[in-house]
Amino acid sequence: MYFSLAVAWAQEPTEPPPFDPSQLPLPSPTATDERVVRVAADGTLTLDGDEVGESILVATLQRMVDQTPGLAVRITAVPAVSPERLSRVVGLLLGAGVDALALVVDPLPVVSPDANLLDRNAALTLDTPLTNKEERQLKPKRRRFPQNPYANTASFTAYTLEPGEAKIGLGAVNVGLLPGFQIGTVPVLDVVGAFNGNAKYTFLQSRYLDGAALAQYYYVPLTTVVEEFLSGDGRTAVANASYLALGGTASLRVAKPWTLHTQLYWATPSVRGDIAFDDLPELVLPGLSLGNNAEVGLGVRADLAVLNLATDLRFNRRDSVFAWLRYPFYGSVRGKTSGSVGGAEELENVDLILAYSDTIALRDSYSFALGYQASWRHLEARVGVGWSAVQLTWLLQAFELSYKFGGDTRRQERAIRKGYRHLDDDESSPRSE
Repeated sequence: MYFSLAVAWAQEPTEPPPFDPSQLPLPSPTATDERVVRVAADGTLTLDGDEVGESILVATLQRMVDQTPGLAVRITAVPAVSPERLSRVVGLLLGAGVDALALVVDPLPVVSPDANLLDRNAALTLDTPLTNKEERQLKPKRRRFPQNPYANTASFTAYTLEPGEAKIGLGAVNVGLLPGFQIGTVPVLDVVGAFNGNAKYTFLQSRYLDGAALAQYYYVPLTTVVEEFLSGDGRTAVANASYLALGGTASLRVAKPWTLHTQLYWATPSVRGDIAFDDLPELVLPGLSLGNNAEVGLGVRADLAVLNLATDLRFNRRDSVFAWLRYPFYGSVRGKTSGSVGGAEELENVDLILAYSDTIALRDSYSFALGYQASWRHLEARVGVGWSAVQLTWLLQAFELSYKFGGDTRRQERAIRKGYRHLDDDESSPRSE
């Protein structure tokens, strides 16, 4: 393993430095690529100028090391950063597989021995009070934090919750288990017996492009008592419904505040039991008209290919706007039926296998929504307007309300606010209007 460490510390303010720290020689790794990790005074991390959490930093560097063996990373920090924080950052990089590492601490300003310390015109007054207006402007509010593209963990993005971060919404609950991996469920459906789960795994993390795999599964044991019209014996029938969807999502950062998202997945809803084909909800197969293909089905399986295109433009950590187009472009139905079939009335009381498949026109199945997204300290909301071929289905895309907590990024934000409150509580700090 190739590992080298270079540290530049400032000299005592009362003595001129024996050398220029900026001329301190750094290691010359064999790698052709170098990344810079910056540690701010509050412990915030940036990778090549982009703010990241610890989990994202580790996962990103692991991918980079895989692509560029011998990757060199330079850690830069201000003197206010504690040795413990620097040690943790070094440990994170070593754990990510980085074996060419340089650490540089910014020098403290050194007072020249020729400086006139009694020159009041050149001195900085430290006890000048802040006005209440200036203090309000300096208060760390969320709208003043830099925008974070990875905070948008909506279903159409390739981004996931951080480890230990949870999101509880009106429609779903999601939890980050590991870096780049989250699971979730819809509790309301679980309560009524529609057992379900979903998962998203970010398998590709780079500076501009991220990719994720996703899966959803629903199982509903439906017990219905129906009259067996064809035989007339009034038997009971049990129907079980399931839904499986598998797909992938790619998120491309076109510019620092602007990201494009593309998602493609294949869904397979199926029902076993006495099901009328024409009774299938339009949400299952929008844009497909089965007509009178079958009156009663003993088992129905459908396939649906869905394309999602979305984008979000972020103004800061709190405010952003979004647009989202959902287009189911292909559908098919296969089923077994007993009874009469439209166009072949001479066939009665026989078992038949029916199949129907077709591409779906955009005008018959689309749903589109655009609007505003807000992310406060814990609450997140999405509100917008939309249009759809199936009446009101755009509402599922335009509205969301959830509560988020946990995660490294939120802990860092809390530390910044806590530090400000400590300063604000200092009675020795004079204020003026």
